[in-house]
Amino acid sequence: MKLSISIVASLLAMMLSSAATAQSKPLLPAPEPVKQPPCAADAVRGVWIPTPRHTGFFESKETIANHLKELRDVGINTVYVVMWNQGRTFYKSKTLKDLIGVEIDECMAGRDPLQEVIAAAKPLNIKVYAWFEFGFATDHNNGTGREILEKKPQWAALKHDG
Repeated sequence: MKLSISIVASLLAMMLSSAATAQSKPLLPAPEPVKQPPCAADAVRGVWIPTPRHTGFFESKETIANHLKELRDVGINTVYVVMWNQGRTFYKSKTLKDLIGVEIDECMAGRDPLQEVIAAAKPLNIKVYAWFEFGFATDHNNGTGREILEKKPQWAALKHDG
């Protein structure tokens, strides 16, 4: 019995010794690290900021400023801010006010989020682009924006069968 335990122990020691030796000698040479080209100083590193209904980004001026600082700290230098969704703007629009009597999306009444983003982004050297989601899109049934089509029915995009 002692002999078989001794043999098993010797075999185990040899296997462990072989494994350690095999690990120290790789089968293939290590690949060279991939060298990334340096990022140009003026390269655009941007993010899209969705509407207030889809993010907390616009909760307050302070929230906007804090989010922009975080973005700057990770290298973002450009933000694309959605300013139109479901027949409403997220900036004060004279055109929309004249057309349907609504200057800005009701969830932003009393504020001008676009101006707030611009003011907070400027000292951080972050460029701001106002982006209109899907161009002109609105609900033609009972959703927000239907008032636009009531005033301008020729703006409706229709299927081939009307």
